[in-house]
Amino acid sequence: MRARLRRRSGGARSEGAARRGLRALLCALALTVPMLPALAPAAGAESVTAAIRVNERAITEWEITQRMAFLKLLGQGGDLRRQAEEALIEDRLAEDAAAALGIQVSEEEIAAGMEEYVGRFNLTLDQFRDQLAAAGVAETSFRDFIAAGLAWRKVVQTRFGPRVRISDAEVDAALADPASGAAVEVRLAEIILPFAPGSEQSTRALAADLARSLRSAEDFANAAAVYSASPSRANGGQLDWLPIGRLPPDLARQVLGARPGQVLGPIELPGAVALFQFRGLREARRAPARKLALDYAVADWPLGKGESGAGLRRRLVDLVDRCHDLQAETGRAGGRFERRTEPPGRIPAPLRKALGRLDPGELALVAEEGGRARLVMLCGRKAEVSAEEREQTRQLLFARRLEALGNSYMATLKADARIIRR
Repeated sequence: MRARLRRRSGGARSEGAARRGLRALLCALALTVPMLPALAPAAGAESVTAAIRVNERAITEWEITQRMAFLKLLGQGGDLRRQAEEALIEDRLAEDAAAALGIQVSEEEIAAGMEEYVGRFNLTLDQFRDQLAAAGVAETSFRDFIAAGLAWRKVVQTRFGPRVRISDAEVDAALADPASGAAVEVRLAEIILPFAPGSEQSTRALAADLARSLRSAEDFANAAAVYSASPSRANGGQLDWLPIGRLPPDLARQVLGARPGQVLGPIELPGAVALFQFRGLREARRAPARKLALDYAVADWPLGKGESGAGLRRRLVDLVDRCHDLQAETGRAGGRFERRTEPPGRIPAPLRKALGRLDPGELALVAEEGGRARLVMLCGRKAEVSAEEREQTRQLLFARRLEALGNSYMATLKADARIIRR
């Protein structure tokens, strides 16, 4: 089974990677999912003696051995007991944090989360149940793992989501970084209800009824087969993975706050009304940008009596480290300032040569003649990318920011918790 999961998932997955997949919010990642109380195994299946207490809540020996078996199934190595204990401690803290916020998890939400999780291994839930049984892992243990992870996502989204803002400058920096070649992809199912002449009101009413009544992937697929006008109806409305940047911004924001199985809409389209069901998020590699544009500033300065261009540059280095600063100083000196964004091939050779040696915020002397000096500053490098890719990058940065805040919050909860090991 471990070999199979490695083949399915592209390599052995650590507990941390598996948990980040459930907790990281990609994507926005921010599943608005409640939680259930931990489910107890069948009578006689475990020792009820608490091996660990977390703020007076027990973690049993049975739960630890179950989590160890689950980690082994995922191909994790190392000290499985230590990893299992730490993971279960985090689960308890996540559940407590969710309870404090009034977060709950329904049966439908947990079932959808389980489907989404096993889909990462290209397995069905029934296939994964067989593998769990063969590894000696009770399905209730898997359910608890999913429920705690979904609850934690909601905690992070609720606490931090509203205050996370990704600036255009951060998007530019990420796009210019060759190491940031990833994008968020989303999987949706759709029901498209076209408006026939005179049917707008009844079509909108049908869409509203479906949005209220559809709860499971099976329900949505059946409704798509009956009502949807899209070719995807033959596949239960299921769409392929697509970059989140291709979605309308309003829908993309809804996706980042959705839970697996949640129905989004009705959403008005030209000539139709649509419903979407959120199935999952993932990170995918994006092709590096092929073109790069340089954002730079050129300043033409009058030289003071006895001042050289090199001396002016040295003086300005102490005064300016951004193009906005250079613009202000140039204006005060009565000079001329111009800012441009161009691909390197369109930049005059002397400027291009100087810019090639600069980092953003650095200044170079290009020419000195007739009592004037010409200076150039690199403001930044910008990849020439589409609006779609910019939105993908923004959503990825949003998800990563939430994950970092969530990790920091969990560390605080652990530091403040009363944890007693038997």
